[in-house]
Amino acid sequence: MSNGPSRVDVVISVAAGSLAHIQDVAKGLEAAGLSVKKVMPTIGSITGSVEKTRMGALGSVGGVTAVEITREYKVPPPGSKVQ
Repeated sequence: MSNGPSRVDVVISVAAGSLAHIQDVAKGLEAAGLSVKKVMPTIGSITGSVEKTRMGALGSVGGVTAVEITREYKVPPPGSKVQ
């Protein structure tokens, strides 16, 4: 996701007991400021982006166990001199 400098991409972990209601958790996250990108009930995760100033609000949503900023890792292409 390409976001403005005031937004960050996040992954939210959902409690095992809330997986049956993960769509409700996603709605609560949207109300707290998250732009939901993907809901993954099988692994109990929701991804999206949020204003940096709203990150704390995401952790207060019922069913949320963790909020983490996503990290990107890039690997040089095969055959490049740096590997």
